Formats: sequence, structure tokens, C-alpha cells
Amino acid sequence: MATGKKTGGRQKGSLNKRTIALRKAIMELQPSGDDPMTFYLELLRNKAAPLDVREKAASQLMPYMHPKLTSIEARAGGMGHEERLEMLRAMLADANAEPDDASCVGSGVTAQGSSRTT
Repeated sequence: MATGKKTGGRQKGSLNKRTIALRKAIMELQPSGDDPMTFYLELLRNKAAPLDVREKAASQLMPYMHPKLTSIEARAGGMGHEERLEMLRAMLADANAEPDDASCVGSGVTAQGSSRTT
């Protein structure tokens, strides 16, 4: 058993086999690299590219094709549900308390509240 000193294995900072293979595959594909979106689109559309390279390209492009859905709280006029409900109840009570002009047409009362003479 080694005491305090690493004696074998991969050197610090060296690449593993998968990373080396991935970089080699990307170099063989020769994407243009004009901009990041074009780069990933070329990788995604290349049928000769390994599946994991195409999968990574798809995951990088996904936010541009399908935006993430977020939940938002709908607030109208800065009032919550309870405040709006209370306001509507007050409006309903006011509407029921005031006489309607249409209901006074046949009763002989004018809009000013005086009786009509016929």
C-alpha cells in the first residue's frame, strides 16, 4: 500500500479515452464554426457523427427551439383574488341598492325622483 504518494494511474490533467475520442470525432467532422448555433446545427445534421456528439448538439440547441416553460402568477392591477372578490361584492351591493332607470319607466317617477303629472 502506498503511503501518501500516488504511484500509478492517469496523470493529473490528462484526458480520458472518451474525451480523446470525442475531440477526434469533432475534428474529423470539420464543422465550420462560424457561430455556435451553426456549429451545433452542422454536428446535429451530420449523419456520420457519433450519437453522443449529435445528442450533445441537440441538447445545446434545444433552448433555441423549445423555450422552457415557467410558472407565473397572474395578477391584474396589483390585486389578488380575495381583493378582487371583495371589490366585486361591493359593486354588486351598490348596483342592488340604486334604483334602475329602466324599472322606473312605468311607475310615474322621473330620473330626478319627482312624480310625473299626466
